[in-house]
Amino acid sequence: MATLNQTLTSDEKRARLVDQIAAIYDYEQLRSAVSSLIGKKLDHYVIASGLKMTIVVDKLIDELQRTDTETWYRFALRLRESTNRPELRNAIDVYLGIVESHGNIYHAPEALGKKFIDRTNLGERLKELFDSDNQRVLLVRGPSGLGRTHSKWRIQHVAQKLGIQMVYINLMGDKIPSTTSVTDIILRLFNRMRLPIQDFKDRVQQDAGQAQTFVDTLIGLCSQEPLSAQKWCIVFDDYDRKGVDKAVMKLVDDLLKAAADQEIRPIWTISLGHPATSLDGALTEEFEPLTRALVEEFLEKMAALGRTVPADKREEILINVFGKPQKGVDPPPLTDPEKLCLLVEKLKTI
Repeated sequence: MATLNQTLTSDEKRARLVDQIAAIYDYEQLRSAVSSLIGKKLDHYVIASGLKMTIVVDKLIDELQRTDTETWYRFALRLRESTNRPELRNAIDVYLGIVESHGNIYHAPEALGKKFIDRTNLGERLKELFDSDNQRVLLVRGPSGLGRTHSKWRIQHVAQKLGIQMVYINLMGDKIPSTTSVTDIILRLFNRMRLPIQDFKDRVQQDAGQAQTFVDTLIGLCSQEPLSAQKWCIVFDDYDRKGVDKAVMKLVDDLLKAAADQEIRPIWTISLGHPATSLDGALTEEFEPLTRALVEEFLEKMAALGRTVPADKREEILINVFGKPQKGVDPPPLTDPEKLCLLVEKLKTI
């Protein structure tokens, strides 16, 4: 796997994935797969009209990536889970950049097409969360703009490798103040987790009671199949951002407490950007700014994977982000969101 990842170009990985899907699925089978895996219609993304299957698959991937990156990853990962063809699973792994060759899944420098400068403690907290039979909640603290949201890809990679399905919910949405409501979150969870929504509709009487009714309904559903036999991780982001509705925060708090109290055991919950509050049974982690030493360690890991950065380019990246080094003085941690974005763009070329 590592050798294949290193020798194929991005276009070759893409072509290999397209060929594998096209060889296994005809148009009707692909239509059925898109519907069952992500609840969408294939015709929404591409009209066949006599096109060869390789073209249909290529257009589908293009449209999914262009319109909704999260939906694309959900489709690819669920397609991987549903197939019994090892060559297709391998093609998906290679294209998404799922790396197994550098230690364990909690510290891989690259996965799902994203690069990760390892914050050791975060990886260890995720391991503690998913390895323990008694831990179901992780609260990640620290200011925004430090790469908190980017860590959702690390969580998704770990969850996917452990056979856990992940739902990511940004509480802010794309507007300030947030327009995300309790109803929006409840419907998203019902749709993504394929829960029997009628159980909830039959119990809720008015909007004011939605949150508690949902939590109570979820507790009941978690005690019976099919949900009791599944594994899910719900990731909430931007809890601490100004503009998040207080009713939404209350719903998140209630879900975190239910998870900490072991009432929804098939479900792990993670809150990114949670304030310094105490919740019995929850793990906590402080999300710290990147340091030059952590970036240098990341570059060493990439070099070990055959992705060596020339010395002059390496130093250019470090100077652009952290400034020129001064003898005997460690540069300050990276707290400027603009410089963090610059670093991310530079690392994409590695």
